[in-house]
Amino acid sequence: MGIDVYLKWDGMTNEEYEAQLTGFSVTSGDVGYLREAYHGEPYATHELITEDWSDQPYNEDAERPDYKGCGFSIPNEVLKKRLPKVLKVVKEREITLYKGTLDDVYEVQESYKDFVALHGELEKNGKNPRIIISF
Repeated sequence: MGIDVYLKWDGMTNEEYEAQLTGFSVTSGDVGYLREAYHGEPYATHELITEDWSDQPYNEDAERPDYKGCGFSIPNEVLKKRLPKVLKVVKEREITLYKGTLDDVYEVQESYKDFVALHGELEKNGKNPRIIISF
């Protein structure tokens, strides 16, 4: 069990949607997917998305891959401000919980950076990025 975070946007293609079906990869932020297992606190996803997850906008009529009306619309500038704390939490988790190496830390940190960068590009291009959390 874990936390899955998906980035959805206006005009998302089926190929972009399918690229997010990674089999729970923790290094796929570049395609708009983050994964964090329930192996103990702290959680980096909680630092990136501090909004009340139970208030996540949801639309039962939304069709994949578009998800219109679903997910949080968080300005990229806000995500960028949260990122330094997120990266510290990633390091703590990777070293403390998983006994990972610095290379492991770097890979997961890059995934979060890539996710925020993709969100920023989508926002810049008027694609209305939304963050959907499955937990």
